[in-house]
Amino acid sequence: MLFIFFKLLYSASIRLNDKNFEEISSSGKPMVIEFWDPWCHHCKAFKPTWNQLVSNSKYDVIFADTNCVENKAFCKKISQSGYPQVLFYDPARKIFIEYDGLMTVESIESFIYKQFNFPIIFLESEDNLAPFRLKTDVSTLFVMKIPDKKDDYFQIYRGCAIKYRNSSSNFVLIQSDITELLVFKSYDKFITYNGDWSSDSINEFIYSNSLPLLAPLTESLFESFRISKKLCFTFFIANREQFNRSLQIVDKINISFQFFYFQYNKEDYFCRFIGVKKKNLPQLYVIDIAHQLWGPSPEEFSSEGIQNWINNFDYNKMKWKGPGVGVFSDVYATFYTIWANGGLTLAVVVIGILFIIFLIIYAIYDICTVFRDDPINLYISEKEE
Repeated sequence: MLFIFFKLLYSASIRLNDKNFEEISSSGKPMVIEFWDPWCHHCKAFKPTWNQLVSNSKYDVIFADTNCVENKAFCKKISQSGYPQVLFYDPARKIFIEYDGLMTVESIESFIYKQFNFPIIFLESEDNLAPFRLKTDVSTLFVMKIPDKKDDYFQIYRGCAIKYRNSSSNFVLIQSDITELLVFKSYDKFITYNGDWSSDSINEFIYSNSLPLLAPLTESLFESFRISKKLCFTFFIANREQFNRSLQIVDKINISFQFFYFQYNKEDYFCRFIGVKKKNLPQLYVIDIAHQLWGPSPEEFSSEGIQNWINNFDYNKMKWKGPGVGVFSDVYATFYTIWANGGLTLAVVVIGILFIIFLIIYAIYDICTVFRDDPINLYISEKEE
């Protein structure tokens, strides 16, 4: 017990498991928990971000983490998502809320803020909207204006906010003389709802606009592309300026499907696996996640260039990179994985060994084929010659 309070005092992350969970949660403080796997490349890349979050967070929460290999049953009981996974434990309702957003300090802090102000953030007037928008300009922001909080529309809106509590979308309510619902897809680009104010219609509007104009490519979205087998068009960026350039391009081009972005980090496993180079950024990639293939846009990084490339995109003519899903895909995937972990020399050695093994197997197969028909007659005919 003293050890736990010592760690709380110094804002460290507590190692959580099924045995000490009840004791720690009995403090009544909310918990922010990281589920991780020691063999997970993404978990290793996320660790510095987690440590920074724990050290610098301004919220009065308990930070805890769980090794999901050592505590497999505990993790599976709470979450079925991949790792790393960030969750918020609400002690008042005794529920876990899984975070489904960009794994950065700023985005997770915004998620924590939303849980403390669950489920809707109330603003006094529209004058407070602009400064709040600055905090959420890379996520979707829904704004409801109504004369009375007891209004039926408010209950529908509140239900949607609860439904999307784990997402990076934010929900704001402003008391006003008019009834209006709008969504900001980027800082200054918004869509006004013009439906019939039924529950189904409002829910559909929120569902179809839950992602911002340029959304972060998260682990859950990655998995959804793997299942749906759809192509994922992703901007790789290195800084905020490149994000703004990418957002301007998306805003200008006349294409209806969703675009995503991924923050470049030279230590990030995903960036290394694909082979993204910082000197080439910003750059748009098309990724076939289901078939482990990808390729960059060869056109100029402009609205005209990208519009032209997508309009003339031909899957069969695309110069794809990646292991694919063919006979030797596992071998290629192993090479890419080793490369992504910084092991170029080891990758060459592994590929070399696999190539030698392949030659040996082929030689044995060839010898067996030659002597399979009639090895005795073949031997006699060779002697007669």
